[in-house]
Amino acid sequence: MSRHYDVELQDAVDGRLDPTTRRELETHLATCASCRATYERLRWVKEALAVAGQSDVPPDLAARIGTALDQEDRIADAPRRLSPLLRRRARWVTALAAGILLVAGITLLTQQRPQRQDVVPVLAGAFGHYRAGARTLDLLTDDAERLHAFFAAAGLGFDARVLDLRMMGYHLVGGSVEVIDGHRIALFAYRTDADRIVLCAMYLGDAAASAGGEVRRHAGIDFYVHRIEGKTVVLWQEGAVACALVADGDPEEVVNLAFAKAMRAAS
Repeated sequence: MSRHYDVELQDAVDGRLDPTTRRELETHLATCASCRATYERLRWVKEALAVAGQSDVPPDLAARIGTALDQEDRIADAPRRLSPLLRRRARWVTALAAGILLVAGITLLTQQRPQRQDVVPVLAGAFGHYRAGARTLDLLTDDAERLHAFFAAAGLGFDARVLDLRMMGYHLVGGSVEVIDGHRIALFAYRTDADRIVLCAMYLGDAAASAGGEVRRHAGIDFYVHRIEGKTVVLWQEGAVACALVADGDPEEVVNLAFAKAMRAAS
């Protein structure tokens, strides 16, 4: 039975083997699952540390990783007659380096995770872009059932009910599936004969999550009214779904439209 390789595996990962030993090791790895698994683990640690070195790793973690790798290199270069001890220390140092890398990765993920935006200004911005023609809809249709089927096929995780508001003077234009503030949103637009636009949104979330604004209670429902840059954003809750209505113009007209839409949805 052929011997298992140890220090040579680390030398191979670091590119320090001479050509003859390299060929011998490659032949051995082709038939030895144990050494092959060890080699793959060492290579993964090295590659992962190289990637981490390209990111903004906190200085103290970077120093600890460097120290661990320097110690590992010294172990690999030690006399072969101490191989039993070296094997134990090499495994410990490799595990330490991998552990430090894991901590660094978690730290980076925590530090680089984008801060959640307040959904109100984002929705107001979406309205402004659509009003200016800078945002288009995925599906242009005045058929509420067709748009409802479009949202159902998108797998939003909730029933995006599209109301027919023609009796109130608002004609359906179409809709899109958007990602706003980390939410998958059913976004749809209505237009009046006077070319007034109203943007509606539905998403799984908390309508009360946005700070500020005014709370209006109507028919047992809390409506959260926000005014931003000449636009009015009204949010309310329908079960697990947050609903929003965004428009410019008279804020009271927007609020009353939200009241009426919520009553239609509840009927």
